[in-house]
Order: sequence, then C-alpha cells, then structure tokens
Amino acid sequence: MTSKMKIFNSYFHLLRLDNWFKNIFVIPGIALAYLVNNQTNSSTIIHCFLAIFATCFVASANYVINEWLDREFDKFHPRKKLRPSVINNLNPTYVYLEYIIAASLGLSIGLLISKMLFLSLLALLVMGIVYNLKPLRSKDWPIFDVLTESINNPIRFLIGWWAVSDSLVIAPSSLLLAYWLGGAYLMNIKRFSEY
Repeated sequence: MTSKMKIFNSYFHLLRLDNWFKNIFVIPGIALAYLVNNQTNSSTIIHCFLAIFATCFVASANYVINEWLDREFDKFHPRKKLRPSVINNLNPTYVYLEYIIAASLGLSIGLLISKMLFLSLLALLVMGIVYNLKPLRSKDWPIFDVLTESINNPIRFLIGWWAVSDSLVIAPSSLLLAYWLGGAYLMNIKRFSEY
C-alpha cells in the first residue's frame, strides 16, 4: 500500500464506520412514530433511511473529533495506541475539514426532511462537543460522563420520531427518560469493564 493510501485510510478510519450500527437506536423512534401517526408512504420510508444516514454522518463527525482530541491520552492505552490519530502524523486542518464535512452532510440531510429532525441531529452534534471539548469535556467527569454520553440514546429516538412525524406532538417523556436511563446503565457497564 502506498504512503498516500495509508494516510487516506487514516483519515477515513477517523469516521469509524464500523460504529454506525449503534444508530439502530433510531429505529424504535421510527416504529413508535409510525404506530402513533399510523401513516406511511414512499416519502416516509425514504425519510427514515435518510434520517438513519444523517445520524451516521453526525455520529461520524463526533467520532472524528473524539479520536483527534483523545490522541494524547490514547497513546498510553494498550489498544487505542494503535489508532491512526496516534501513530500517524495527521494534518489538523484535514481532520477539522473532515469533521465539518461529516457534520454538514448529516445536518443538511436532516434539514431537507424537517426542522425538528435537523434540531435533533444538531443536539447529537452538540453532545459530541460537550463530551469532547474543554472546558466542559464531560468524559473527564465520572458519572457525568455516563449521563451525558447516554443522552444520545433519547436523541437518536427523537431522530427516528421526527423522520416519521411531521406534527409537533413529541414522544412520551417517560419513554425518553427510560431510553436515557437504559443507555446510562449500558454505558456504566462499559465504563466498569474498562476499569
């Protein structure tokens, strides 16, 4: 493999396409909105697929910034020290450009579907900033780390909801809270296993 191809692969790896499966949490929002609204047509189905892809692009933007900002910490981690952001000399301009492109793609797709979907995607992007950027950088605060990262689950639920629903009726708050707490439980188990 040529050195240019290796560098390209390093930037491409930052997107963490292998983690797109986590966006499956959009599907329950789609399902409930369909049951509540009881309407479907070809444009609704297209909106659902586009919403999932938009979520994937926004999540990839969050992964790019996460991996880039964590590279100094990751070099001391037994597995993460092998990440391209650690072992390769990546250009920060290209990394931030990659972030902007991924975020813009996701937000643009969301805006094409609805304002509420766009706002939900924007919330997911903002949570990536809260999680990774100083002075907030919630990932550095135990418990707060789990609560802020797991809030992405109800946000994903709402993304699915707004892919189907065009009314301003929001999903039940009790369900969103349960989705958040379920995500917090899973995130807590993940953090515990890392220790």
